[in-house]
Amino acid sequence: MSIDELYNGTEHVQNKSRVHLGEQDLICMSNGSGSNSTCTIFAGLGISLSMPILMMTIGVVGNVLALLVLCSSRREAQARRTVFFVMLAGLAWNDLAAQLTVSPMAIVTYVNNLQWVGETPLCRYHGVMMVSFGLVIPLIVSCMSCETFIAIRFSYFYARHITRRKAQLTFLACWTVTATFTALPFVGFGSYERQYPGT
Repeated sequence: MSIDELYNGTEHVQNKSRVHLGEQDLICMSNGSGSNSTCTIFAGLGISLSMPILMMTIGVVGNVLALLVLCSSRREAQARRTVFFVMLAGLAWNDLAAQLTVSPMAIVTYVNNLQWVGETPLCRYHGVMMVSFGLVIPLIVSCMSCETFIAIRFSYFYARHITRRKAQLTFLACWTVTATFTALPFVGFGSYERQYPGT
């Protein structure tokens, strides 16, 4: 079968074109200048509305359950004062916030046939949220790993110097680094752009 027989038409919408090839769609996104564009066969990637909904549902339910377990723990009150407990609760809250602020916009875009429903301000907001939570959560996990390493390897130092207050300051430091990084496109370093598949 030739490409002419497969070709059913092309649909152009805002830097994105969709070529209908039989049962498959070839999606091409460009940066507007035509010099940079990527094309992917849409049907072969399993991209569908069910995936972001499933991911958001699992993320929200998982984090809510984690917070409920942490809050309803019947262990001695001292356990709730540990640095690790504070960091674990903070991680769960941050991940829950990420699910609630990032996923709905992606779901709306999938519902709208992968056409972005907002203009540039919403795109920038979505970009800031994605980069913020995409950076701060690994930073928090790294801090938790360092805290555990210090507690095991340097237990005397840990007992004397690592406190809940310092754990809270660590969260503040993680968010300060993240806020600085996400603000760079607003002062001329880089930019927030829609990426494939446009969500």
